[in-house]
Amino acid sequence: MTNATKFLVMIIIGNSSP
Repeated sequence: MTNATKFLVMIIIGNSSP
């Protein structure tokens, strides 16, 4: 997993939580 992928995943997970 590249840093870019992990960064995107963190953003998606962060936005999923209100």
